[in-house]
Amino acid sequence: MFQQHLKAKYPTEVRLDTTQQQLHKYGNPNIVLFHLSEKKYKDELAKCISVEHLAFNFDKKLSFNNFVQNACALQAKSVPMTTLTQTIRKLNCKEKIDLQIFL
Repeated sequence: MFQQHLKAKYPTEVRLDTTQQQLHKYGNPNIVLFHLSEKKYKDELAKCISVEHLAFNFDKKLSFNNFVQNACALQAKSVPMTTLTQTIRKLNCKEKIDLQIFL
């Protein structure tokens, strides 16, 4: 009963994120939980596609989707090509600015 109270009133103190499914690494609740960040997922997928010169529909392939959903994150969904294009453009502009500052 007390554990339920703690989880309900203080989810951050008992390391529970109530917004998504909880994944404990190797069943140990003392290890920090995995949290899927959609922005980071989109950014990293866009970087991967642009660096490796992959097709924009790469993330639509069944093998890739199975890998992501079974091994990485159950919540991960396919990213639309228009969103990937916009993300790549934003990342490209950001990298250009960083390069100009560096030079």
